Amino acid sequence: MKRKLAMFLTLFFVGIGIITAQTQVRGTVVDDAGEPVIGATIQIKGTSQGTVTDFDGNFSLSAPAGGTLVISYVGMQTQELPVRANIRVVLLSDTEVLEELVVTAMGITREKKALGYAVQDLQADELVQAANNNLTTALQGKVSGIEVTPSSGMPGASAKLTIRGSRSFTGDNTPLYVVDGMPVASTSDLNTDDSVTGSDFATRSIDIDPNDIESVNILKGQAASALYGMRASNGVVVITTKSGKGARKGKPEITYNTSLSLDFLSIMPDLQTEYAQGTGGNYGWNSSMSWGPKISELPNDPTYGGNTDNANTARDGKKEGMYYVRQRANAGLDPWVIPQVYDNVGEFFQTGHVWNNSLNVAQGFENGNYSFSLGNSTSKGIVPSTGMDRYNAKFSAEAKLHKNWKTGFSGNFIASELSKQTGANNGIVATVFPAPPNYDLAGIPNHYEGDPYRQNTYRGTGGFDGAYWGVQHNKFSETTHRFFGNTYLQYSTKLNSIDKTLDLKYQIGDDSYTTNYDDVWGYGHSNGRGEADHYAVTVNQFNSLLTANFRWDVNEDVVFDALAGNELIHTTRKFTEAYGRDFNFSGWNHIDNASVYQATDTYRRTRTVGTFANVGLSYKNYLFLNGTGRYDVVSTMPRGNRSFFYPSVSLGFIFTELESLRNNVLTFGKIRASYAEVGQAGT
Repeated sequence: MKRKLAMFLTLFFVGIGIITAQTQVRGTVVDDAGEPVIGATIQIKGTSQGTVTDFDGNFSLSAPAGGTLVISYVGMQTQELPVRANIRVVLLSDTEVLEELVVTAMGITREKKALGYAVQDLQADELVQAANNNLTTALQGKVSGIEVTPSSGMPGASAKLTIRGSRSFTGDNTPLYVVDGMPVASTSDLNTDDSVTGSDFATRSIDIDPNDIESVNILKGQAASALYGMRASNGVVVITTKSGKGARKGKPEITYNTSLSLDFLSIMPDLQTEYAQGTGGNYGWNSSMSWGPKISELPNDPTYGGNTDNANTARDGKKEGMYYVRQRANAGLDPWVIPQVYDNVGEFFQTGHVWNNSLNVAQGFENGNYSFSLGNSTSKGIVPSTGMDRYNAKFSAEAKLHKNWKTGFSGNFIASELSKQTGANNGIVATVFPAPPNYDLAGIPNHYEGDPYRQNTYRGTGGFDGAYWGVQHNKFSETTHRFFGNTYLQYSTKLNSIDKTLDLKYQIGDDSYTTNYDDVWGYGHSNGRGEADHYAVTVNQFNSLLTANFRWDVNEDVVFDALAGNELIHTTRKFTEAYGRDFNFSGWNHIDNASVYQATDTYRRTRTVGTFANVGLSYKNYLFLNGTGRYDVVSTMPRGNRSFFYPSVSLGFIFTELESLRNNVLTFGKIRASYAEVGQAGT
């Protein structure tokens, strides 16, 4: 009996020893501003045991007395603290780490140094420095390896963005635009083909307000964009908008930005100012060339000079030092003028402006955050009658429904109107730059006296319109209403240990818009009776995306991650057109006044289904291997030839992380290599 009692007491005290060797730790993790850090990892050093902070930054776990806790969070400096009952941890921002994190394909956030391909990021403040209201042209000169080519300087003018040059002579070279994880339309729905007349068509990237953007990441290599398949053969522009993440709890944060910029004609052509209108040294009143006599010699012209005997001086008498201008007579003005040089180019172009306004309200809550913004951009072009008005409204929100469940929504509404002018062979400036220096283009009325529809300018208007007459009578406009956005539901869990995580996410998005185009050539256009063309494009793109992301910290040296997913893109496009020409009478430039009519209506549906996977392996944070594969099935190709497979593999080696190569001269050195296959399907 005594032996049993002794054994019992021994086991009892050993049990007490084991129990007392454990400490129940309770604590809070905050940032340097005192705000709670949600999702920070607290791990018992040397083990795989640990926990994460809740929405208030609180945590609790049982840890061995005398042990060490490792507290870490992405973008913040990791801390190690001894185990004790109550802990308050202040994590400081790690600027170096923050600068190295980039958003890659399918919204995966990775360290920049871990990538085996080229990527470059741009922050919000860099985009809005020059008060540019066009996202594409706002990237100009800020990212290496991209080329931005605006079609003109008119407000809303299309701009071509290419990454590392063009890959096709006749196909599309535009990269894919992805906003908050969902692809959106960024190109124009129409093109001018081989036309030498008419106005430009705006690209849909003009709908994105740079003030709503938090960051832009350019995926340059095919290996970087292979996960998106054929749509990303020209690279990817990954856009993350402001979502309210990081906004303080309590009172909303209200931000208002306004900017005003002025536009001038940047380069004036070096035009000659010695010779007058005409050819072969002879004055010609309706010549489009300036190879006539010297301007100072015009009063001595045998036909139109006021110093010589001719039909005009016989009728009006001698006009010493003057010459006869027939266009002034056509307009009912005194036709006799003293020769002088006119600044026709400078007088035609006006001072333009871009005025941007943006209001943002953001707020954080215990279980989520939101951001709401309103924006307006008003532009007046340097070409008269051109301009743009755009209104943007955006709302995004995120909420944590449960410790494992999270949901979010982002929606953008845009209404815009563009007033344009022609820019092709018969463009609005086609009669400005070649105007003879002796001709008063701005001062002489652009029409005959009593007939506003009969053009009066320095040259014939067959196939052309005088610049000032065209501004007054020809109207070209685009009106767009657009919505694009997405919503998602995400499940995140630790798989029985802190070193294995799984994220399941389902996201659906929609991009829907209608653009109405109105091209009206007034009665008298090109010496004819005018024409009107009204056409519209309606596009709806539905996107469904399911992804599973797995990460396993195998040990302190090796990290394995994998991504698998499925994507469906369903697009519908409707085009309608009503065209009429030869107005029956002047004064009403409307299609109902046309004598000849023509109408067109087309409807098209396309679908792409893709399955993709990504596998990555890193060793000691200096050797990174990554491989992707995507299998697409597209409806635009013939049966039996609709499937495509796009693989990629990349390897990155940071050799300066090797202990034997570390030095103070070369602080960072990396070797990378990648292979990828991408392509485009027929249309």
